[in-house]
Amino acid sequence: MAALALAVQWPGPQYKQLKAAAAMVGVRVRQVTPAGYGLPLADLRDGAPVTEGNGAFDPLPEPMLLFADFTQAQFNAFLTRLHNQRVGTGVLKAVLTPTNARWTLPTLYRELAAERAAVMAAQQGDGTHESN
Repeated sequence: MAALALAVQWPGPQYKQLKAAAAMVGVRVRQVTPAGYGLPLADLRDGAPVTEGNGAFDPLPEPMLLFADFTQAQFNAFLTRLHNQRVGTGVLKAVLTPTNARWTLPTLYRELAAERAAVMAAQQGDGTHESN
């Protein structure tokens, strides 16, 4: 499979920047709408039909980016491109794994938000804090 970035709740102008950065390194990008939030992540990657029948979900609190089927070189090149173009800074990012493949986007969001909160608490506890 070709490398795919699933963009969740990216505003129009930022989504265009994301797609342009992805095109430069041969990565496909697909926008995921709230109608797809009830599908397992692997199904979203595989292009399962997204319909209103998949469940009604509220928008997530913030954008996310999910990486699927990347080689290490593609992943590094894409992250470097995003960083250099200042696209998606501060956005929650995850890699599709066998562990999270059956999760839904709301579940992934909760996990990522909890991890970020734990890292921030640890940084504040030891006096180190990096801002984006």
